[in-house]
Amino acid sequence: MWAAYITRHLDSRLKQLERNIERLRRENQDLRNHPDVRLYVGAVRGMEKARQDPTRPDYLLGNTLGIEHRDWRRIKRLLPSRYRMFFKFFSTDKEVFFVWMNDAETLRKEGAKSDCYAYFRWMLDAGKVPSCRNKLLDKSIPKS
Repeated sequence: MWAAYITRHLDSRLKQLERNIERLRRENQDLRNHPDVRLYVGAVRGMEKARQDPTRPDYLLGNTLGIEHRDWRRIKRLLPSRYRMFFKFFSTDKEVFFVWMNDAETLRKEGAKSDCYAYFRWMLDAGKVPSCRNKLLDKSIPKS
């Protein structure tokens, strides 16, 4: 299994989902089909699966983020429709960095400015998300 890191931003987002789920549990709400539960479970399972083999072809993006960002990957299958989680791996160090997952404001919608791919590309181009390993390490924490 590859070593995994998660950005503080994504970690905070997942912890917020955990708090929402705990609140729902305290309120005795049905958790089986709640969107927060589906998103959280999909994210956790997706990260675990990607840690096993981040080189799988179904993570490839092609030129979706532009030729200069072809080294980025995304988790799609285990997440609810229109959600994506973006990550990058470094084979020499066997490390995976889980960086960003879209929210309700950036759902997948081809051609829209708020589309998750367009938004993540803007984050990369604007330098809001680093691409080099050392800078990703600075913005991340180890994921157990």
